[in-house]
Amino acid sequence: MARRISSFLGSTKLHSTFSFCVSNPPSSIFEAINSLGQINASVNDSSTFHLDAQGVASLLSQAKCSVMPSVCYENNPLGVIESLCAGTPVVGANIGGIPELIGADTGIIFESGNAEALATGIDMAMSRTWNHPDIKTASISRFSPESHLKILANIYSGATSE
Repeated sequence: MARRISSFLGSTKLHSTFSFCVSNPPSSIFEAINSLGQINASVNDSSTFHLDAQGVASLLSQAKCSVMPSVCYENNPLGVIESLCAGTPVVGANIGGIPELIGADTGIIFESGNAEALATGIDMAMSRTWNHPDIKTASISRFSPESHLKILANIYSGATSE
């Protein structure tokens, strides 16, 4: 883990000071970040917290971007949907259902497991001007229960007419 974090931090061109929030991290991530002599990090278990839906939406709406660096085949990751519905673009791995949720106007896709590609994706997201209100409006409409039910009704209608 320390090698991956070091690779990411060493390859990124992000400003020298930036903040990040890790959702439900393993305790080893704190040790790994603090063990890197090349950065001046203050990371500890107090960075871990639990939020209700409103708290998550508030936190995400304040972010420049969110990152979904998954290495497993997540079908429909809620973290991506929550971020987009808050108007926050996503830097997401090209694995599972993540690429299906992220478009050119809503985020950046990178190669899963590739720290250099992740760093480049974050750099691109941080330097780009995003239309946060449009991301939010389109995503809330796209992922609403009504939209989902309409899609299902069309699928069932097509299946029963055959």
